[in-house]
Parts: sequence; C-alpha cells; structure tokens
Amino acid sequence: MDFEPAPDLVIDALPGLTRAVEDVTARCRDDQEQRWLAAALAALAHHVQADALPTAPRS
Repeated sequence: MDFEPAPDLVIDALPGLTRAVEDVTARCRDDQEQRWLAAALAALAHHVQADALPTAPRS
C-alpha cells in the first residue's frame, strides 16, 4: 500500500473528512470528549480496514 498512489476517491474525500473532524474537535468541551472522538475515529478506521480484508473460509 505504501508504494501505490492513493486512489482519487480517497484523495478527493480527505479535505471534507479533515474539515468534519476539525469541526467536531472544535466543539469538544474538554479532553475527555476529544479522547472519545479519537476512540470513535479509531473504531471507524478499524471498521473500514476490517471490511477490506478477505472473508475467512468457513469450515
């Protein structure tokens, strides 16, 4: 993955995703809310990564 250019879909989505995260971060009232946001974003990233993996064969 580190040797291939990012797909246009991803490149095109990054500015909007960045703005959305910055907007939510700006509305966080304290460090705890920012930690919850970070955890939620990590869970979303894990979800996307898990969906990209091949399905394991069933035995």
